[in-house]
Amino acid sequence: MAFYRHRKSNKLKDPVNAVYSYFVYVTALLVSLVAILFYQTTIRDIARPSYSFDYESAFQSRLLALRRNKLEHNENEVPRHGNLTNEQFEGLYDGVWPVIVPGGVDRWPALTKWSRDYFRGIYGRDYVTVSVFDRGIMEGVNWSVEDFLRQIDAGSSNQWTYLQDEHFLRQHDDLLEDIVPAPSLLSLDLLPLLPAKVRPWSSLFLWGSAYSRSPLHVDPLNWTGISALLHGKKRWRLFPPGQDNILQATNALRTRVPLNSVKYQSAIDAFGEYFQKNIRARFLEVEQYPGDLLIIPGGWFHQAFNEIPTLAISTQMITPKTAATFIEELCRGGDLNRSLPAWFPYMNIQRQMNIVGQRLNVDQNQTEFYFI
Repeated sequence: MAFYRHRKSNKLKDPVNAVYSYFVYVTALLVSLVAILFYQTTIRDIARPSYSFDYESAFQSRLLALRRNKLEHNENEVPRHGNLTNEQFEGLYDGVWPVIVPGGVDRWPALTKWSRDYFRGIYGRDYVTVSVFDRGIMEGVNWSVEDFLRQIDAGSSNQWTYLQDEHFLRQHDDLLEDIVPAPSLLSLDLLPLLPAKVRPWSSLFLWGSAYSRSPLHVDPLNWTGISALLHGKKRWRLFPPGQDNILQATNALRTRVPLNSVKYQSAIDAFGEYFQKNIRARFLEVEQYPGDLLIIPGGWFHQAFNEIPTLAISTQMITPKTAATFIEELCRGGDLNRSLPAWFPYMNIQRQMNIVGQRLNVDQNQTEFYFI
């Protein structure tokens, strides 16, 4: 025992051994940390939480903001908020609640310039994408603008036509000049940070006869939808999140805009008899008039119904608050690999979007419009 104590005491007192042991320990620790960091992306792929938007938390923040501004929340109403500022939008509506901005596009030349005679005279021979509904059967066709306008007043509950074309406005710079200035809210949009070749198309041209309607759907990539009404009258039904089962929603299909997106859609017509008799879903109903700008949060199922011949334009944006759900949908659609850098969640949003843009894998030969 004395010999053991003597040897142990010498070891502890040996400065060379002590330094060596400390060096080995620190080296092992550093190697382990580097290994964890190096493999962190792969490890997180196995059990990484989805990029998500905390709707309930954001909704509670909305209620607090309303109280601070001495306003009340009406759970059955889409507010009409004139002169909406970006700060008010972010605090009261962004990602949480739809809102109409009356006169949001009153300065657009298109409000007074675009008419049937105007399009017939200048673009009558141009072809557009049209959906034709005839007694329960929907068919997609390519018609000239002139042929479409011949049918615009023939809408009925059994037959109607709906022009919805992603590319028509983009192919005519003179028409794009008629829909400026852009709403100030678009200054919040992060989509311009993506490369132009993968950026979602931003000017969906919509012109429907009476009784025409969109399907009941969520907008692609969970973006914030924006609808500008130029002529006519739209009636909307908008469904707060969490009712997918009630609405019998499906997500088996894909669409390209041009990014690949899961298609969240329902076969139910929210303006049809079956819905009225059998579906007990909570929804908001609102009417949209010329000059109105309707903003629809991502994740909300919605359907538009054109009560009379109606001309509108839709676009979209991704805000800093809702960017996480956009990134998640890119992963689900397959254009973005989840193996992002381990430090990705800690970057500022502009840097995140730049990295997303660099890593997107999009086949430009596959394109498809979506229907609003």
